[in-house]
Amino acid sequence: MTVHVDKATLTWVVVGDDTRARIFSFGDKLHPWVLVHDFSMNGKGEFHDAVSGKSEPRHHEPPTTPHRLGHELVHYLHLRQEAHDFVKLVFVAPPHLLGFLRGHVSRPLEQALVMSLAKEYSHLDEPQLREQLAHALPA
Repeated sequence: MTVHVDKATLTWVVVGDDTRARIFSFGDKLHPWVLVHDFSMNGKGEFHDAVSGKSEPRHHEPPTTPHRLGHELVHYLHLRQEAHDFVKLVFVAPPHLLGFLRGHVSRPLEQALVMSLAKEYSHLDEPQLREQLAHALPA
């Protein structure tokens, strides 16, 4: 059975820390979320996408650059917003990363941002995230 999800109603939830960020999508916050992208940084300065299984070297910045994951995330979100893959955006990250993300989003991304939460939830799986965030997320 194929389930059609209208992109015009999709919310993306970005949950991250300094070395990993996952992006989930949902049309209804109470139903299971779909993992869209899973960024993780390895010791070689490569980003590994657990969804596609690909590693992508980033030669323009050394592996130890602060906020490297934040830059990668913002770039990815800009591209996906241009492709109309989501309408609403939620950030959940520790305060330092959250501040970085909020400070580096474009005006269109800022307009899509409906909630940001300064929490370290990157270790939670999807059902735990949904349970922790369901009360705070927009409908």
